[in-house]
Amino acid sequence: DRIPCWPYPRRVLAIVGAGIFFAFFDIVTIAAALPVLIEQLHVPAHEASRTISFGLFGYIVGAFLVSRLADRIGRRVGLLVSVVLFSGGSFMTATSQELWQVILWRFVSGMGIGADIAGITTYLGEVSPKRIRGRYTAIAVGCGFLGIALVPFAAEALDRKSTRLNSSHMSESR
Repeated sequence: DRIPCWPYPRRVLAIVGAGIFFAFFDIVTIAAALPVLIEQLHVPAHEASRTISFGLFGYIVGAFLVSRLADRIGRRVGLLVSVVLFSGGSFMTATSQELWQVILWRFVSGMGIGADIAGITTYLGEVSPKRIRGRYTAIAVGCGFLGIALVPFAAEALDRKSTRLNSSHMSESR
């Protein structure tokens, strides 16, 4: 409450909003990716759904551990750690060849997402002046809900592109 005005350029709020956007986007993306995962890894649905459970468990672990780290070392370090976990886990998930790898890396990216959401909302609460704190937090969380809303459209676009690629590949092989 001692900070009289927003102490940073507006682009910081945009970066924070982007962090929440990608976190919420990722939360919903796994549901759209699950059928593809089942097909490509040739695993039953009940086994593939473990990726969701371990990702959610990662949210809890990441929020707890990284927030403790941020309390000791600083919010900036905590946010950077969350980005590294989220980005690294997402990249490794994309390159996974077996279900256990997907589960492991979804857990790691989940840790980043949990830390990201906890860290960003805490950070906004600490640096936003009282009169605009709710508005800035709502803007950041609104970016997250935009991420959720865009997943079906992104999934449909990727499905159409995949269908076109498969159709052209089938016609070339004939």
